[in-house]
Amino acid sequence: MALILAVEDREDNLNLIRDLITVQVKADFIGVETAEEALEALAEIQPDAMVVDLALPGELDGLDLMRIIRAKIDPNMPIMAMTALTEHYNEAAARAAGCDAFTEKPFKPRWVRDTLVQWLGL
Repeated sequence: MALILAVEDREDNLNLIRDLITVQVKADFIGVETAEEALEALAEIQPDAMVVDLALPGELDGLDLMRIIRAKIDPNMPIMAMTALTEHYNEAAARAAGCDAFTEKPFKPRWVRDTLVQWLGL
C-alpha cells in the first residue's frame, strides 16, 4: 500500500488530511507537526508522496523542508504544498523550493485526492 507523509501543525487540518488519505485515497498515512519531525521520519521511512504545510513551527518552514528533501533525500518524490498564508507563501516560491503541486487552504478535498491518486497510480 502507498504511504503518504503529511506535515501539518494544526491538528484539525492534519485530521482532515489523514481522513482524506486513508479513506478516499486508500493509502497509509503518517502525520507530523514540524519540518524537523518530518526529517526524522524520512530517516526511517520512504513515503511515496508528501503533503507539506508551508507555515510550520520550529527552525524550518515548509519551503526549507522541501529544499532539503530535493537536495539530500529524494529529488523525485511528489510533494504537495499547502498554505493559508498566501501573502507570505506563494506558488512561485513553493515551486522553486521543490513542490510538484500547490494549493491554498482551505483546500479542495477532491483536487487533493485526485492529485494524490494520479501520483500514486491508484
